[in-house]
Amino acid sequence: METITTNQLTNAQIEILKLFSKPMSAKQLSNFRQVLLDYLQKQIDDEADEVWEKKNFTKKDEDKFLKTHIKRVK
Repeated sequence: METITTNQLTNAQIEILKLFSKPMSAKQLSNFRQVLLDYLQKQIDDEADEVWEKKNFTKKDEDKFLKTHIKRVK
């Protein structure tokens, strides 16, 4: 198993490790994961809203985006 030092972790990861140093049940772990995912989703939504407002996008733009196929380059 690889050893991880604290200088390889972000400040958020270190804080989470400190807060949750005791074992958790599967249910608690599932709930914790959901809280983190909800938080990250809100951050993404807020950032997207900010860009939307800055670019003055409209409902018409949204419909166009949804119908446009974007090919990804690998």
